[in-house]
Amino acid sequence: MTTRYSSLVTKKNIRNSLLVTRHQIPFSIKMFTSGNRFFSHICTNGFCMIYFKRIFVSCLLFACIPGFAQLSNQAQISMLTCSSGTEIYAAFGHTAIRVCDSASQLDEVYNYGTFDFNTPNFYVKFARGKLNYTLSVTSFERFMDDYVSENRSVWEQVLLLDSAQKSRLYFLLEENHRPENRNYKYDFFLDNCATRVRDIIESGVNQGKLFDTSATEKTFRQCIQPCLAISPWMRLGCNLALGHRTDSKIETRDLAFLPDELEAQLAGIKIDGKPLAAARTTLFEAEEQVIQKSVFTPLFFTLLLLATGLVITVFEFWKKRKFTAFDKILFTICGLIGLLITFLWFFTDHSSTAWNINYLWANPLWFLLLSNAVCRKKNILFFFMILVVAAVILSALPQGFLDPAVYPFAALLLIRLFVNLNRS
Repeated sequence: MTTRYSSLVTKKNIRNSLLVTRHQIPFSIKMFTSGNRFFSHICTNGFCMIYFKRIFVSCLLFACIPGFAQLSNQAQISMLTCSSGTEIYAAFGHTAIRVCDSASQLDEVYNYGTFDFNTPNFYVKFARGKLNYTLSVTSFERFMDDYVSENRSVWEQVLLLDSAQKSRLYFLLEENHRPENRNYKYDFFLDNCATRVRDIIESGVNQGKLFDTSATEKTFRQCIQPCLAISPWMRLGCNLALGHRTDSKIETRDLAFLPDELEAQLAGIKIDGKPLAAARTTLFEAEEQVIQKSVFTPLFFTLLLLATGLVITVFEFWKKRKFTAFDKILFTICGLIGLLITFLWFFTDHSSTAWNINYLWANPLWFLLLSNAVCRKKNILFFFMILVVAAVILSALPQGFLDPAVYPFAALLLIRLFVNLNRS
């Protein structure tokens, strides 16, 4: 598992570096100059130089941050939530942070979901989980133009922060955008555009854990199924690739890896009885699109394959003939899927693809059955039957899962293994 939020500046980082954030500077100066009595007290206790050094170093820090500007009292910081798109990477929506200050004509969007297609070996790094995502900053106008052109809705929740919290959050965003901090190793479930926004809001508000940490009955896999409903083939691909970790129950705050869930949780947070965010407003409402569902789904094809296999099996017993070519096609499909799972499990940094239950019924060992000599050995055939049955049984457990399209295919495998077992 990769280190989470390694580049994110948090309360602990700032405290350890003995720096005060800029909203603390006026407070420190006020304490330092509030009267001779207080001045004498802090000098007597030896704290005078500590306050002075912190103020001086903090001022130098802000002066050295490129583009750093003081927010006015009219500034607003808000969270933007975007609806899903047609591309695979946009199927789950998006989250970003907007900083708007009319006094300084500042209106920018901080986007943790940026990646560069020009990165060397982009597709190889993406497949192996080694592609860095980046915190980018763009104008609000350009951000909206992109989502309007993609016909994706955009909603805004203004954070109801005081001046000190706004300054702190803005400083964290700017510090996070520095070249040495802006890149991070993406993890779809644990470290993405939504979880980064969630965590930096907590750090900026500085009130401890704001998002509920209570246990739920949900799993990561269950959470993404509604998003995948419009694309059965993408759902099959995800369900084949994801491992056991995505079937473990998670906390409520972990559900916020999805932008829609983060938006809902933010709306329910209250501090001292007051909401953290204002009611959601719609910045752009996408035009409703009619999605035509195709009958040619993975389940359709596996059912068709099962029906074909049953016909071939009946024909074999009737005509006393062998259709070994059909079996070899099935075994090759299982082997190829097994190679993909092997790659995702053992040769990538994806922590969510390990301990995959699909490896029981789809693994490279199926290639052994392409040999007629091996395919006639009863103990080997019986071994593969046990693997398929085990996968189906484990899928019925609370932390087990197989895609619906797998069950007809598993039934066909058992039938054909049984046929070969009787031939032996």
